[in-house]
Amino acid sequence: TYNALNVDPLLNAVVFGESCLNDAVAIVLFQILNKTPPAQFENMSAASITGTITLGVLQFLVLGILLGLALGAVFCLLLRFTKMGHLTHMAPLLILTSAFFGYNFSESVCKQSGIITNLFMAMLMGGYAPAHLTAEGALMTSFLLKQVSSLADTFVFLFIGIAVVYVQVNGLTFGLWILLFCLVGRFVGTVPLGILTNGVKNRVLKNRPLEKRHLLSWRHIFMMWHAGLRGGIALMLTLDLGDWVDEVNGIGSKERLRNATLVAICGFLLVSGGTTKLFLTLLEIPMGGDAGSL
Repeated sequence: TYNALNVDPLLNAVVFGESCLNDAVAIVLFQILNKTPPAQFENMSAASITGTITLGVLQFLVLGILLGLALGAVFCLLLRFTKMGHLTHMAPLLILTSAFFGYNFSESVCKQSGIITNLFMAMLMGGYAPAHLTAEGALMTSFLLKQVSSLADTFVFLFIGIAVVYVQVNGLTFGLWILLFCLVGRFVGTVPLGILTNGVKNRVLKNRPLEKRHLLSWRHIFMMWHAGLRGGIALMLTLDLGDWVDEVNGIGSKERLRNATLVAICGFLLVSGGTTKLFLTLLEIPMGGDAGSL
């Protein structure tokens, strides 16, 4: 949404970067908790549970990052030494295929997080791959990736729309409570970290003029709170829940979680997604050709 509206670059960068890291951390935590037998937690102390989760998160993050950087280096070297970057019709296909290969290699072969692997592989390739492409190849690659990503987003929302048809009363109230808790949790997390970020910037960049410190204004922080509410990843994770949910919490718990997640997603799409441009306009945050740091 922010890319389409071409909002203030600082706000766009903060929201996009945070969303990538949030999704990665959520997936790692889910994989650790979903694959661990519930009985194992019953026999562990609070300190042991915390240590197990922490070590699992670090393992997934570190190995995922290293794997992503390694695969990114391999594909960059492939573009360089095979001279494939000079083939306008082949280079975009190689880069597009690298995303699918990286994800499936990480998930199926290495049993790591495909999203984390792809995230850091894309960072490396984004910095080094364009140098090995022709001007036409770089333009075509950018166009192809944007179209495929747009198509993927469309399929996700189409899937959500189809799934909503099967939502039952079971989980409706729980979904409304999730909406409230997400709003409160998002506020509690965003505001203090925004203030802390400004404090660090003022401390580290004290020799710079105030306008060059890129501080987060209250308008930035409000839109960070507002824009971070979505749920595409949450739906995919809910559908991947193990059978232990019904075994521990009773038959129908898994369905209740799925229905509640769909209710939360649709609520945020309507409330947050439908009011993004309205709040950007009310808060006088630059959009379009006027976008620039506040």
